[in-house]
Amino acid sequence: IKPTAEVYRDYTPPPLQSWGSSFLANLNDVWIGVNNVLQGKFTNGMSDVGRFAINSSLGLFGLFDVATDFGFEKHNEDFGQTLAKWGVPEGGYFVIPFLSSSTIRDTVALSADWYLGTPWNAADIPARNALLGFSIINARSRLLGTEKPLNEGTLDTYAYVRDFYLQQRRYKIADG
Repeated sequence: IKPTAEVYRDYTPPPLQSWGSSFLANLNDVWIGVNNVLQGKFTNGMSDVGRFAINSSLGLFGLFDVATDFGFEKHNEDFGQTLAKWGVPEGGYFVIPFLSSSTIRDTVALSADWYLGTPWNAADIPARNALLGFSIINARSRLLGTEKPLNEGTLDTYAYVRDFYLQQRRYKIADG
């Protein structure tokens, strides 16, 4: 995927990359809102649903983030954070091949995030596959260049990535 992500980064005009990222982020705003409500953050949840409505209409199907200009703050919540707020322990750390670092709790939550929080379960198979492919390439392109400092700057890459992931997840769960 890395070569495809490099071609995407190098040859897709930056405005198109931005619009694509905004479109994907907009699709997730409803599920983020649901997770905020499930965590008892009702104001944030309604704000996220409002973001989706504004960006889907005035922002041309989410290509533009106009909701931020109207005071609707962007949040980042997932079902793993919701389970953590409900007291589910994180469990052991491990790496899911081809995906990312994870814990047992976050891996269980990942299925809900994928099924309920994204259009990957859409009945239109070609549209679903196009969105999934674009989402993967877009996410990978944003990570280009992060592996060089990681590989050159640490003696134990696994321990560094593990500690960074766990620290970042705990920070997100605690809302900073």
